[in-house]
Amino acid sequence: MLDLLFGFILGYVTACALIYIMNLGRTILILKQTQYIVAAIFTYMEECMLEATIYKEIAMDDTDMSDKEKKSRRVLNNNTIKTIKDNSMKGFLNRWPSSFDNMLEYKSWDQMKAYIEKETNKTRSENVNE
Repeated sequence: MLDLLFGFILGYVTACALIYIMNLGRTILILKQTQYIVAAIFTYMEECMLEATIYKEIAMDDTDMSDKEKKSRRVLNNNTIKTIKDNSMKGFLNRWPSSFDNMLEYKSWDQMKAYIEKETNKTRSENVNE
């Protein structure tokens, strides 16, 4: 009877350990996907902001604003874009689980751009090889 109880407890502990390890692996995969998706969204957001800035520039050129006003508006637009980028990255990093900091591929906007470029090239090369 004692052998059966010991076997049951050993099996239960082993099953719990396996479930924990498998859940940890799944968590890592989810975080890697989340990291890639956030980088893709931030990159798209940057492209949209830059495109909107181009349209603003065209509209400004059509107005009768002075060159000084146009220059100050351009500086304001660039500062706004930089602030949005910085706050977006800061918000992402603040919400990233601290126990998984070693998995984080980027911690700044430039590192994120390099990461998304690397991942895109890797995906393209995998598609070419198939």
